Amino acid sequence: MITKEDKDIITDSIYLDLLIQTLNIDRQSIEDSRVKIKEPYLALIDRYIKKLLLDKQENTKLMRRKGLKIVKKTEEDMMIQYDYLVRGYTGIMRFWKAGMRLQAKKRLHLLFENEEENTE
Repeated sequence: MITKEDKDIITDSIYLDLLIQTLNIDRQSIEDSRVKIKEPYLALIDRYIKKLLLDKQENTKLMRRKGLKIVKKTEEDMMIQYDYLVRGYTGIMRFWKAGMRLQAKKRLHLLFENEEENTE
C-alpha cells in the first residue's frame, strides 16, 4: 500500500532534484555573466547547493530504507509524469510544469529563510 508519507518522500525527492538543477543553472549563468564581482554570489549559491545535496542524500537513504524508487520521468507540453515503485506497488504522479515552478520557488524561499534564521 502506498501511504501519504511515501508520496511526500517521493515528492521531496523530485523537488530536491529540481532545486539542485535550477541552482546549478543559475550558478552557470552568473559565471557566464558580466557581473564584476561574481565570487560572493557563487559562494552563496554553492552553500545552498551543498545544503540541498545533503538533504537529497538523506532523502535517498530514507527512500532506500522504505523501498521507494522513482523509475521513469516523462515530459509532455505542460505536464511531467513520474512513475514510481513502493515496495512492489506502482504509482504515477503528474505535475503541471507551471505549478512545479511555483512550488520550487516557494521551497527556495523557505530554504533561504531557514538559512537566515540559522545564521542569526
